Order: sequence, then structure tokens, then C-alpha cells
Amino acid sequence: MLTILSVDRADKNKLFPIFGRLRTEQKNLAGEEVRFINFTRRRGKIHWKKIESVLGDDKTVLCREGLEIPESSHIRRFDCNELRIRLCLNMALAAMEMVRDKAGRIKVGIYDPCGKIADSTEAFFKFTDSVTVVTKAVDLYTVEADRIMQEQGAHLRVTKRLLSIENVHLVISPDIIKCRLPLKKQSVILTTDKPMVSQNCTLLSKYYFVLENGVSDLLPEGIDTEYFASALYTLCKRYYLGSLVPMAAKGTGAEHTLVSLSKYLINIASNT
Repeated sequence: MLTILSVDRADKNKLFPIFGRLRTEQKNLAGEEVRFINFTRRRGKIHWKKIESVLGDDKTVLCREGLEIPESSHIRRFDCNELRIRLCLNMALAAMEMVRDKAGRIKVGIYDPCGKIADSTEAFFKFTDSVTVVTKAVDLYTVEADRIMQEQGAHLRVTKRLLSIENVHLVISPDIIKCRLPLKKQSVILTTDKPMVSQNCTLLSKYYFVLENGVSDLLPEGIDTEYFASALYTLCKRYYLGSLVPMAAKGTGAEHTLVSLSKYLINIASNT
């Protein structure tokens, strides 16, 4: 079951309980049990204990970004990048598919320190034979590289050296980037969150897509589409959402539609 938490302010011109008002409602939406919890405050203070008391054992909630939940509370804002990893990969592969006849020019880098997407690298060899992985999980990726070599005769380069991706055109990173990657200014990074360190090139981390009818009807007001879809994917096991292909993405440096990204990648690959 999903729990949606919203907090708003009372109208100053209306009579209202001094300690705020808590309302709960449960609905079955498209086969999914969704609980809505609303706390309306009269003054600045949010009574987190009061909210916590109606949550039961599961204290994970979906709420708007920026709602500050105190560390002392057992309530936790849902945050998981599993779907974002799929969106990141899907957009990269779809962009290459759109220029399939020229995609062999695109050099791909995978920056994956923890080895989260080792089983997804094979898909890139449908389009290019230039795939380089920078990772601390060398053993994990080496197993995958050996399998790809045996089955396809393709060489997946695996290394710990950051400089090994300095000449790639497209980088995929499943985690928050914590260092400055040695990339050319015209390169593109597809990742799952804002980096901890600014990058020298275009970085895309926010993905836009359309939810199918029925699923889109579930979307609560004030909740971001990508964030809500991530909760459905992770908490409700709606794994078919993992096949979503973003129509567009934005981040630092620029924003791209799927079409403009594919054209841009071919352009820089043809001129470097």
C-alpha cells in the first residue's frame, strides 16, 4: 500500500484546531490501495508525532520534495533510484536505436563504481563496439565481459582508471556522481540524480514520460510523475514500468528530447 502525505496551512480567517487537523482516507485506485494523510496546520509547527501515530508499522511516505521531516521522526520519505536507473538506460539505448545505422560511431562509457548495471552493458553492443566501464567492482564486470566475449565476440573494456573514459561521447552512471569525470565539454552524461561535484559537460538526470491510462489516474496532486512511478515500481512491484522510455530529460547544461539527444550524439561522434 502506498501512503501519500500532504501538509498545508489553514485559512487564517476560519476557525481551526490550535494544534492542527489530521485527516486520513484510503482508496482503491486501479487495483492499488492508496492511503492519503493530510495534516493542516494553523501555525508553523507540524505535529510529526500525531502523523506518525496513524501510520502503523510502515513509516515510509510519499511527499513533496522539500518537506523537511525531522531526523528524530521514524517517518521516512520514499527515495529509491531503481526506476531512474532503468529510465537512464532506456533513454540511452533508445537514442542509439534512432540512429542505428550510424550509432557505431558513438563511444559509450559506463561509470558504475558499485557494479549496479553490470547485467545491462550487453545491450549497448547492438549499436557500438566501443563500450568502456569504469568501476571498483572489477571482478563482477570481468565475469560479464568474459560472457560477452564468448557469446558475441565483443570486447567490453573494464578498468578502474577514470581517464579511460575521457574520449567517450556518452556516459551512463546509475548513482550520484561524487567526483569530476574527465570528459570533453561536448559529452553527455545520463545519470539518476544531481552530481555532488559539478561536471564539465551536459548532464541529464530528470526524465519525462507519459504514464499509461489507469496508472496516470493514480497520480496524486503535488506529487512528481517520475517520483510516483518510482514508488509504484519499487513498492508495488509494477515492474512493467521499467520499460518506460523517456520522451525528454533535463539537468545541468541543457535539456534534450529523445530525438534531439540522438541527433546530438551522432553529431559529436562524427566530429571527434
